[in-house]
Amino acid sequence: MGVFTTLRGHATVQELWDSTVSTLTDPVAPAFVRAFQKSTLARDVEPAYFETVVRESLKVPAQVWRQTFKAFLETPDFPGAGAITAPTLILWGDQDGLSPRQDQEALRTAIPGARLIVHRGAGHGLHWEDPGRVAVDLVAFIQELEPSVPRSLDPLIPRSLDPSIP
Repeated sequence: MGVFTTLRGHATVQELWDSTVSTLTDPVAPAFVRAFQKSTLARDVEPAYFETVVRESLKVPAQVWRQTFKAFLETPDFPGAGAITAPTLILWGDQDGLSPRQDQEALRTAIPGARLIVHRGAGHGLHWEDPGRVAVDLVAFIQELEPSVPRSLDPLIPRSLDPSIP
């Protein structure tokens, strides 16, 4: 999913740290978690699924939120991207308000042979917004690497998730 070369100096992340995350205490407020998770989306997702995401996110202690965001803001540019030799697929939503297109391009260029697939109209949570398309992209990528993977997506992706399957 959308990746970052760095979050150091990222205005939105810094503002969230300054206004909320740096002082989070347990229990973490459901309103914060709901707003944070919603901010990663460009389109609505199934309400029951979103509520599950919120419930699961509420299990994360405030200390973990603080440490994670602090590390985001202190980590310099993505270290070692050029050392990655594994086949790499970058999926990115063009409405992602957190990870900009230039970061996707920088990593695609730095990682030998990396591919970037852009999901039009999707946000940072594109795997929630369009799970069928993400699954199709992943299976196609894997099939390119491993020809023994079944060519038919029918057994791998439920029809309800992929509108391209009749």
